Amino acid sequence: MHLSPLSCLRPSPELVKDFVTPPYDVFTHKTAREWAQKHLRSFITIDRPEVNFPEQYTRYAPEVYAKANDIIEQRLHDSTLLVDATPCLYVWRLSVQGHSQVGLVGAVSVDEYVKGSIKQHEAVRPEKMQDRLELMKATSLQTSPVLMMHRANPSLTHSIHAALTDKPLYDFIDTTGVHHSIWRIDHPDTIAKLCALYEQIDTAYIADGHHRAAAAVALNRAIDTPQRTDALSSKFLAVLFSAEDLTILPYHRLIHDTNGMSTSTLREKIRQAGIPVVAKTADSIKAAATAKSTGAAKTGIQSQTTQDLRVPMFVDNNWYELDLRQFNNTYTPTCTAQDLLQRLVLAPILGIHDPTKDPRISFIGGMVSTQELQEAAQTTKGVVFSPAAVCAQQIMSIADAGTIMSPKSTWFEPKLLSGLFMRHI
Repeated sequence: MHLSPLSCLRPSPELVKDFVTPPYDVFTHKTAREWAQKHLRSFITIDRPEVNFPEQYTRYAPEVYAKANDIIEQRLHDSTLLVDATPCLYVWRLSVQGHSQVGLVGAVSVDEYVKGSIKQHEAVRPEKMQDRLELMKATSLQTSPVLMMHRANPSLTHSIHAALTDKPLYDFIDTTGVHHSIWRIDHPDTIAKLCALYEQIDTAYIADGHHRAAAAVALNRAIDTPQRTDALSSKFLAVLFSAEDLTILPYHRLIHDTNGMSTSTLREKIRQAGIPVVAKTADSIKAAATAKSTGAAKTGIQSQTTQDLRVPMFVDNNWYELDLRQFNNTYTPTCTAQDLLQRLVLAPILGIHDPTKDPRISFIGGMVSTQELQEAAQTTKGVVFSPAAVCAQQIMSIADAGTIMSPKSTWFEPKLLSGLFMRHI
């Protein structure tokens, strides 16, 4: 893997806490506007520039993206944003509830993405990719990093930790309670050493940010071939972590109805598909979820190689468990519970054929209680499915096999903040 230092725009340390925001894609249209109203000078006005316009305004209009560039110019003028002219690397540590993960911020190669050294596990939706591409064109910036992971390299991990100084460039706690500490690595020898260690890594995997990465590649590929390799757009902004450091949480599925079926008919159709359906109590579901999360914490995410294929289902005030284990390896060796659930239940029985577009499905990511899941299903008079979290080893195996996962299969937490680093292109 080729890693390069980068010159970037970043917020003033005194203003960073009020400027940064969660990733753009965790917001709905409504919550993005609410955030912007509460944080008038925050990065959301750049990353989701439609919040600067009336609600009925077309989100993808050229003037919407142009407004993002205007705001960047304003933030440079009022010194909210600073420019690091000298290329640097940055170390980013995120800590919450006893867990810490340390990543290196730099620029990675578009060519390595194209050649397959940077691998993906998620399908790219054209409209989402185009949105990020238009924002890049309007601002001449890569506005948010791509979260990437790689297999463990002890020498690299040791060298990253050894590069940390006593006083970080940024040190603050965000609105969700995550402690962010960031160090700038500007000594040429240290930069050279870290970049050389990354050359030992054969493959990196996009964990989150597939559309940002695809947009960066599309922008570079639009340039004439002779100039393409040397252009600033030949690299894109990334934060790289060892896979063993990352925490992946469940991503639940909420179907807003039962597709016109009674609960008994739904259960029977699932059984007819060859899936055992076993009644469970809320306490047993809660205990199983606690055991899974505790086991993951003890063994480490990277050491897990398989996912529990028993999927809790809540409908009509009752919990059940769908046992998908007999379908393991039936379709591909890398099938996840989310893939099997989509293939065997959501599409043929509940009529959710395209989960990226169907308004009848919502996704609930993260550590959510059984009570919260129950309330979501009761509110919609629908059904909740709670597949276990996938593990990092699965994601890498799926990417290595050249296959993709069902949409909304991975929820990484803690989330990287947006607005800390922007890279000129």
